[in-house]
Amino acid sequence: MPQQIPNMNTRVYTNIFLLVYALVHFLVMKFVLHFGYALSAFDWGNTALTILVMIYLIDYIKAKEIEGISKTIFLIFQSLLLTGIWVYLLGWTIEGLFPRNILYIQFYEDSRFARGIIAWVILTNFSVLHYFSVSADREKEEKERTIYNEQLKKDAELYKLRSQINPHFLFNTLNSINALISIDAARARDMIQQMSQYFRNSINKEDHQWVSM
Repeated sequence: MPQQIPNMNTRVYTNIFLLVYALVHFLVMKFVLHFGYALSAFDWGNTALTILVMIYLIDYIKAKEIEGISKTIFLIFQSLLLTGIWVYLLGWTIEGLFPRNILYIQFYEDSRFARGIIAWVILTNFSVLHYFSVSADREKEEKERTIYNEQLKKDAELYKLRSQINPHFLFNTLNSINALISIDAARARDMIQQMSQYFRNSINKEDHQWVSM
């Protein structure tokens, strides 16, 4: 039976985009806004890692079937909700860890909306594209399973037909041997040996046939 091969392209592309965004984020903080290396690295690392965690969380939640709700609308709303929670927790963390760094806190307040939009776009794109990618994989798997089952059905029908034909073959062969015994005994013995070899090969072929598990 054909095995499903998971499509990882969506996750790979999302991670690459997230890495590029994080690098640009760091460069802007360090060389445009002139924050220190440590603070810039903390900010982009914290942003990238938390978004990555949300991506895996979305992937886990999406694995559960939700009935009666449009998938696309649900995924967009889910990304929006996670983004809102993320923006709040990120601000709470920054204010808790850097209470005296007024400049950094003000920078976060000014960039909160932009951060939320970027995070929401990343999460929504991953959610929707990955959902359709998985759906396409499932549809392909169903088609392959259908083709495989049809092939099994054909094989079973051919086996049944062969089982019905074999008694007629044996009956005709025995009649031929019976007719040859009085005319050409040597040829009749040769025919018996050939028939014996034929059935021996048929039995051995059935014993050594590979069956997919």
